[in-house]
Amino acid sequence: MQGSTPKHRPSPVATLGEGELLRLGEWVRAVSLTLGSGSLTDPGEALLFHEALTDAINTLAARQSMREAMQQHSGQEDVAALALALSLEDSARLIIDPAFADDFSGPPPEAEQTARIHFAQRLDPHCSDAYVVQGGLDEQAGRYPHA
Repeated sequence: MQGSTPKHRPSPVATLGEGELLRLGEWVRAVSLTLGSGSLTDPGEALLFHEALTDAINTLAARQSMREAMQQHSGQEDVAALALALSLEDSARLIIDPAFADDFSGPPPEAEQTARIHFAQRLDPHCSDAYVVQGGLDEQAGRYPHA
């Protein structure tokens, strides 16, 4: 169509309710305290932070939509129910998941896997999936001594 401008979709953050915005703020604070200030000087790490933030926003938006649909279905009007907190453990799992090979393609490049491992472990030092990916990389590189 001539003369028409593309419609901009509202930011997912703009659709979040007060409870979800509170939880998002808590998550950002927890990530900032965990990563420390000024630590996103590496462009790859900044991209992973953006990915984690997008995942957090999308998770909160999906939870809000589900809660509203359930409340509409049940006939209750208490839409202001408290939103569930986001955990750094869940964020670490979402960051490390793309480091695994899927059924259609192999794993991402080793540099991306390594970046995901380090970022996930900074969010959650006990992220078992990060250790699994690291073990796979070490095994491929022959960094394990023979028993």
